[in-house]
Amino acid sequence: MKTKTIKTTKGQFVDLYNGLTSVKDVQDKKFALAVGKNLATLLAKLQHVQEKNVPSKEFMELSVKVNELAQQETEEALNKIKELEEENKELVQARYKQLDDVKEILKEDMTAKLYVLEEEHLPENITPEQVLHLNKIIQ
Repeated sequence: MKTKTIKTTKGQFVDLYNGLTSVKDVQDKKFALAVGKNLATLLAKLQHVQEKNVPSKEFMELSVKVNELAQQETEEALNKIKELEEENKELVQARYKQLDDVKEILKEDMTAKLYVLEEEHLPENITPEQVLHLNKIIQ
């Protein structure tokens, strides 16, 4: 199997990872081997981004409360959501900052050596959207 060194943003590698995930169940041996190895490589290189994106326990608890209220779709529930957000303003702002930090990380360049997906091993039922996400490693 051929490899290719790719340099692009971490965000582009996240897109590639998602594209690989969408075809991970394909039965072709060479294709599956390349997909599996590429997923492992990208997961290892992007783990810190995933960890940085995890919301705090406190924010998750607040989020559950807000979602429960939002499902009620009443004026009273909307007012309660606004109250919760105001009472937890620092927590909400911290989450926004965390998401902004992740956006900045995704703009950073990264290099990875990945296995090429050869056109003749692409599945017959691959969609244009899947090809779009995998294009950087298709030859």
